[in-house]
Amino acid sequence: MQVWSFSFLLFFLVSLNSFASDLAEEYLVSSNWKVTIDQQVENAISNHLKSNPNSNKEQVARFYQSTMGWDAIKVAVKKTINAKFSQKELAEIVDFYKTSAGSKLATESPAISAAVMEVIVKNQSAYVK
Repeated sequence: MQVWSFSFLLFFLVSLNSFASDLAEEYLVSSNWKVTIDQQVENAISNHLKSNPNSNKEQVARFYQSTMGWDAIKVAVKKTINAKFSQKELAEIVDFYKTSAGSKLATESPAISAAVMEVIVKNQSAYVK
């Protein structure tokens, strides 16, 4: 009986953790995080190559993909999201992204981030000159 109880408890905890992970994953997908990160990586590569035209493009791309690409940060992002939000909050956030306003926010977020990065790069360029 004790082994069965322990097994059930272990199964419950693993399932609960999987549920938490699934909500974080659903949030990341519905909010377009990957698209935004992919775009930021491409911008970083492009800006690096503009500033350093003699750089090896493949090496630069590998560097940025391995340090700030989606595959490099996804687990840490999910862990951070799970630490910052309760499961109830995550469920509410995911529900928001299912609304028309939430869907529009997710769709437009990568373009907004790109526009902000463009302003930052221009500001930095002007500062350096």
